[in-house]
Amino acid sequence: MEACPQLDPAVPVAERLAAYLDCHAEHFGQDGFAHLSGGWFGQAILVGALTIFVALIGYRLLLGQAIGPRAALLAALRAGAVIAFATSWPAYDAVVYGLLTDGPAELASQILPADVGPLPLIDAARRVDSDLSTLQGAGPSRAEMSSAAPGPQLSADHGTSAPALLSRDSPLLDLPGLVLLTSTVGIGAALRVAAGVLLGFGPIFVILALFDSTVGVFEGWIRALLATFLGTAGAIAVTSLELDFIESGLIAPFAGIAGVNRTSSLLPTSVLFANVMVVILILAAVVSRAFRLRGLIPSTPVPANVLAISHRGATHVRTATADLEAVSRARSVADAVLRLGRREAVLDVVGGSGVRSPSPLFDRIAQASGSGPTHQGQATRRRPASSTGSLRRRDKLT
Repeated sequence: MEACPQLDPAVPVAERLAAYLDCHAEHFGQDGFAHLSGGWFGQAILVGALTIFVALIGYRLLLGQAIGPRAALLAALRAGAVIAFATSWPAYDAVVYGLLTDGPAELASQILPADVGPLPLIDAARRVDSDLSTLQGAGPSRAEMSSAAPGPQLSADHGTSAPALLSRDSPLLDLPGLVLLTSTVGIGAALRVAAGVLLGFGPIFVILALFDSTVGVFEGWIRALLATFLGTAGAIAVTSLELDFIESGLIAPFAGIAGVNRTSSLLPTSVLFANVMVVILILAAVVSRAFRLRGLIPSTPVPANVLAISHRGATHVRTATADLEAVSRARSVADAVLRLGRREAVLDVVGGSGVRSPSPLFDRIAQASGSGPTHQGQATRRRPASSTGSLRRRDKLT
């Protein structure tokens, strides 16, 4: 789109500021999408993301896990939607951009009374300038302002127009005028610029919807757009009601009186409507935070075989480790018993009682551990039962 035109310096400050921010917010959304969707940076991110997405599906097939028709269809639809909304401006404009820029005013018109129409940003700024000038006792009336051509006024010859600078007694420098300007044009301009920035970075967030690990970022972007949409609709409705009340309750009773400054009566009205605006913005943030998108987007095919194989491998490792620890403990106990048996055998030999056969428990432990008791470096074999009995009877006789 073409660059923003230079506004007429004779136009009041609030209208010039609103027209300037609105034009650049539109540039953010349209030019940002054009550069990211058609530039090398956006194309590189899109191609890389699609390559990884297809590689994950191929990796799943290589591991032997079949992909059903439903999963294949959902994966194809997911990739096709990402390509469409990240590269095609008509699709992005019809579903996202147009809804966020034109939808709030349309929604506000449905809830406002018939005699109070929605006010876009530039029209609201023009009404604020007119009302402040009228309340100060100098300036055109509402009828004169409504008969003026809509949209920002451009200057054909910038040298012949005197700039509309803020004078020392300007109503915008008073506290009531400043609160009114902030609660109407200020909040509306902030929401408009925020929407332009979010829409400009839209292709990057759409590409992140390909993967389950990054779909949360895409979901956060949708929440921010929803909060901006609801906040802008509420701001337009509150601004329309506030200006209608000011014009009907503060300007109309003093329409025939010249030179009367009634800007001080704006302070309670502006503060009240500013509080209403803050509450609406908080509610818009709360509603958008409750939005969940992950149930609507099908999951990327996950190679479940890898998870099963890794789980079985981990189970085998834990089982083998436990077995080794149990065997080590049993071996330690057996070795301790064997050392105790050898020590007793040595003591018997030294005491002159001869070599006695180890106890049955000692024999079983020695056989289980694969070794037997040794006596002075030689293996000791278990004697037959008859021989052992004769030796015992001999010991009793002696």
